[in-house]
Amino acid sequence: MASRKNRSRKANRKSPQLPPGLGERLRQRLEGLFAWFHARRWVAIVVGALLLFGGSLAGGYWLAERLEGTDSDRLARDTLEEMKRGSAPGSVTVGPKYARIEDLPDLPKYTEVEPGQPRPTLEEKPRAKPKAARVRGHELMLHLPMEPNGRNDPGPNALLVSLSDAELRQRTTAALDSFDGFAGVNNHMGSRFTAFKPGMETVLRQFKGRGLMFLDSRTSAQSVGDQLAQEVGVPSIVRHVFLDDDESLDAVRKKLAEAEVIARRQGFVVVIGHPHEATLQALGEWLPGVQGKGLALAPATAVLRKRNGWD
Repeated sequence: MASRKNRSRKANRKSPQLPPGLGERLRQRLEGLFAWFHARRWVAIVVGALLLFGGSLAGGYWLAERLEGTDSDRLARDTLEEMKRGSAPGSVTVGPKYARIEDLPDLPKYTEVEPGQPRPTLEEKPRAKPKAARVRGHELMLHLPMEPNGRNDPGPNALLVSLSDAELRQRTTAALDSFDGFAGVNNHMGSRFTAFKPGMETVLRQFKGRGLMFLDSRTSAQSVGDQLAQEVGVPSIVRHVFLDDDESLDAVRKKLAEAEVIARRQGFVVVIGHPHEATLQALGEWLPGVQGKGLALAPATAVLRKRNGWD
């Protein structure tokens, strides 16, 4: 009896046995699965190859973006160092102050053609009363006030989402008739209105009737201005860099470095800023070296031609 009990206990310590028939069913299922893959092996090979190709493509894009970001950061750092070179660390550069962009020294002159190439002829609409800036060769834009988000005041006769189509047309017409000689229009404020598709369509059709371009200042990521302009048939461009959201000198320098990176990457960049003291000082440092970097200042219509491949 003792030996039987010992044998019984030893048997209890062994691994549990599979229920009768379970091993056979598992073997049959595995064989069936192998048979299914064997019958469809070419399909499996093709699917595997496609998955491998898709994975390598996604990985390649990810790696390219990482490398491009690294290059952009390096270019921005190099540009900032160039702009700060010659100044002692921590010191404040005291220099002349300028009230207008035109007063800045060594302002690079833009030419629409490469050296030695014939200059294209462009037909321009006659303007009855060109402003002094137009006479001096500067391209003008009408800065049209539009409703912002929040409580900031865009100024009198701004375009509001609460206005009817007739009122929007009336205010837009009055603004467009207020002076002459401008090539296009961009929005002043407008983070709320530029996201309002019905109102923007009404306004853009007014631009189209006069042959004007639209520069979307992109005061909101929800702006429909540029996309809707293309749908309506209004030539348009978009702001890429805003120089002085932060009005400190270092912040403006960083934005100028960012603008250089974008210009080299896509061939052009649209930059917007205000005549703040820090903005003018940063531009005064940056402008003399623009041509030496292979860059040039260009009017908005030149960017429009570049973007649309009209050169």
